[in-house]
Amino acid sequence: MPDQIKELFTARVLVIGTGAAGYNAAVHCSHFGLKPVIITNRRTYGTSRNTGSDKQTYYKTGLSAEGDSVRAMTQTLFSGGAVDGDLALCEAAHSLQEFFHLVSIGVRFPHNRWGEYPGYKTDHDPCGRASSTGPFTSKAMTECLEQEAGRLKIPVYEGIKPVKILSEKNTVYGLIVLKNHKLKIIYADYIIFATGGPAQIYDYTVYPRSQASASGVLAQAGLSFVNMGEWQYGIGSTVFRWNLSGSYQQIIPRYVSLDENGKEYEFLEEWFSPAEIGKAIFRKGYEWPFHPEKLCTGGSSLIDLAVYQERYLRGRRVFLDFTRNPSGIKSPLIKNIGTEAAAYLEKSGVNAPTPVQRLKQLNPQSYFLYLDHKIDLAKEYLAVDILPQHHNGGVKVDCWWQTEIKNLFCVGEAAGTHGVTRPGGAALNAGQTGGYRAALYIAGCGKTKKTGRCEISDIRMFNNSRRSYSGRHGSQKKEMQNMLTNLKKLASRHLVFIRSREGAQIVLDECRVCLRALSSYCPETDNYHTYFELSEVTALLRLFASSVLHYIRAGGKSRGSYLINAKKTGLNACKKTASDRRFHGKIQEVKICRQKIKTFFRPVRPVPKRNDWFEKVWHEYTGGEIFRQNRRAS
Repeated sequence: MPDQIKELFTARVLVIGTGAAGYNAAVHCSHFGLKPVIITNRRTYGTSRNTGSDKQTYYKTGLSAEGDSVRAMTQTLFSGGAVDGDLALCEAAHSLQEFFHLVSIGVRFPHNRWGEYPGYKTDHDPCGRASSTGPFTSKAMTECLEQEAGRLKIPVYEGIKPVKILSEKNTVYGLIVLKNHKLKIIYADYIIFATGGPAQIYDYTVYPRSQASASGVLAQAGLSFVNMGEWQYGIGSTVFRWNLSGSYQQIIPRYVSLDENGKEYEFLEEWFSPAEIGKAIFRKGYEWPFHPEKLCTGGSSLIDLAVYQERYLRGRRVFLDFTRNPSGIKSPLIKNIGTEAAAYLEKSGVNAPTPVQRLKQLNPQSYFLYLDHKIDLAKEYLAVDILPQHHNGGVKVDCWWQTEIKNLFCVGEAAGTHGVTRPGGAALNAGQTGGYRAALYIAGCGKTKKTGRCEISDIRMFNNSRRSYSGRHGSQKKEMQNMLTNLKKLASRHLVFIRSREGAQIVLDECRVCLRALSSYCPETDNYHTYFELSEVTALLRLFASSVLHYIRAGGKSRGSYLINAKKTGLNACKKTASDRRFHGKIQEVKICRQKIKTFFRPVRPVPKRNDWFEKVWHEYTGGEIFRQNRRAS
C-alpha cells in the first residue's frame, strides 16, 4: 500500500456517472453557474445508455385531454408502499418540467399535430401517464444530455473509479479514486453520485454487463440504505440482456421448455386453462414485473412461477417461440385471446397469423433490435429467465436528494426514492428530478466555505492486514475472484424473487467468510479492482441479506416483486398469495455502523401539507426560505 496519495484535481461540484441522471445533474449545475466536473469509469458504460425494453417508458404527469394533476400523481407514487411522501411530491411536481427539458434538448417524445403528448398505461399505473421514444428512451435521453453537456463545455474525465468517500464533521470534502491502478484524491465541495443500481451483486441480471455501481462505496461510508430488499424481477432474455415486456408479450408468443433430451413442453398448460393462456401472456406485457397480487387464477405472474419451476426445479431450459402460436390458440387469433387483448391488437392494426409477424406489425423496432444482435426471432427460440431488473431501494436521501453526509447527494437508481412498487418509467423521471433538485439546492444554499484539505500522509484505510504478504499477491487475486464469483452465485440463488430465511442466512454467512478473508489481504496495484469489487459486493450483500432476514423475522410476507418461503409451501400454494400490506406505512433502513449491521423500521414521511397561497410561496422562494426549511427539518 502507498503511504501517500496525491491529488488528482479540485472541483466545486463533482458528478460521478455519465448516464441520464448524471449528465442531467451536471447540466442543471452548469445552468446555475456551478461549473461541475464529471468523472466516470467509462463514458459509454452504464444502464441508461445500454438498456431498454420494447417501448421504454418515461413516467410523468398526464398531458392528454383526460387531465391529471401533481396531487394525483403524488398519490400514485406514494401508494406504492414504503415511500416517503415528500419524495413522491417532488417527483410529481417536477415531472413535467424535466420532461419538457428533455424535449427542449432533442429527445423525441411523440405528440399529435396540436402539440398534445398522449400517454399509455404502464405497470402500476392507474391512468396512462407513460410516454416513450421507443426501445431506447433512456439511451436517447443520455445522448441528448451528453450533447448538452458538451455544448456547456462540462469536462468529463474517464478511467476513474471511486473507492472511498472523505468527510469531516459529517461534511464531505473529497473522494479517493482509482486511476491507472493508482490511488488519487479529488477534493470537492459537493459530490453527486449518479452511479446506478447495484447490479454487480448478482451473477446474472437483465442489467447491461457494463453496469457496475458505486453503491458499495456509499455503504462502506456508513450511509443508511432504505428498502434494500425491494427489487423488480421479470422475464428477460439471457444471451442478449433485455426486458421481454410490452410488445414482446402482447403479440402472444409461445412459452416452451426443453429437457436434456431435447423434448419440448408447453408448460403453461399446467398453470392455465386454454381460455386463460392468451389473456395471461398478453397482460404480462403491461404487468411485466413479478407481483404476488398477480398470482390469482389466470394471473400474469403465474407465468413467472411456471418459468421458475421449469428452469430451477425441473432443470429445463426455457424459451419464447415467436414462430408459432400457443397450442390452445387457433386462427383467427381475435376469437381466442379475450376482449381486452383482441381490442388492443385490433386498434393497433395487428392481425398477422404468427407472433413474429404480429411483432413486426406492432413494434418493428423490437424485432430488429434482436436481429441487430444476431438473433432472428423469425427463425430461432429465445432463451429466457426471471432476472433482476431494477432496485427500488437505495441510499436514504431527503427532499433535495442529499444524503446523511452533508453536501453529498445521490440521484438516479443509486438513491432510494421508490418503495414496494412503482409505475413503469418512474425511475427515469426520478433520475431527472433528483438531479435538478440537487443542483437547485447547491445553487440556492449560496457560498459554502471550502472544506480544509486533509493532508493524508499515512494512508492505512485499505491496508487492513497490517502485514506483509509478499509472494502471495497472485494467489490473493485468484482467491478473491473465486470468492466474488461464489458470492454472486449465492445471491442469484437466494436473494431473488423467491426468498427464505435460510437462503438469506446462507448469503450472510458467506459474507462473513469474505470479510475475514479481506482483513488478511494486502491490496496492491495488480489486484486493486478485484479487492475493491469484493469488498463492495460483500458490504452490499450484508445489507441486503440482513434486510431480508429482518423483514422475515418481523413477520413480513410476500410483497412487491418477491415471494417469502415459497419453497416450503410449494409453488401451487402460491396461487393464493396476497401481497403483504402491513408494512406499507413503514420504511426499512439498514446501515453498517462500526462494522455491525443496524436494521430497523421507521414510519414513512407523509406527503407534506402545502400552503399554496401565492404571496407566501413567493416570499419563501425569493428569500431562500425553501432551503432553510429543509435544514431545520433535518
